[in-house]
Amino acid sequence: MSVIVKQRFEDGTYGKPINFIKGADIAICKRLNQDSLDQEESTMEIMDELAVNGLRTLMFAKKELNEEYDNIEKLKTVPDEDVEDGLKFLGITALEDLLQDNVAQCVRDF
Repeated sequence: MSVIVKQRFEDGTYGKPINFIKGADIAICKRLNQDSLDQEESTMEIMDELAVNGLRTLMFAKKELNEEYDNIEKLKTVPDEDVEDGLKFLGITALEDLLQDNVAQCVRDF
């Protein structure tokens, strides 16, 4: 999942558009830039440890975009690779993802 934002400065001007993206490691790792890939092995070890402990993990990354992506209509026609490749790794998170009510009954019914 991606969200594109622009920072608004105190003087009323805006910075470059930035795409912030979150997702599973398998989706994010293949989109990281070379500098971020150098961190991948140690990050994956941490994520594996968190997952073994039953936590759901997500990776976060970003990419600064050119001003040409400032227009929403332009973004609708741009290939995903232009805004979602060459990402800079930001971090990971892990959370306990408990089963919702009635899941066992739903699985039995299915």
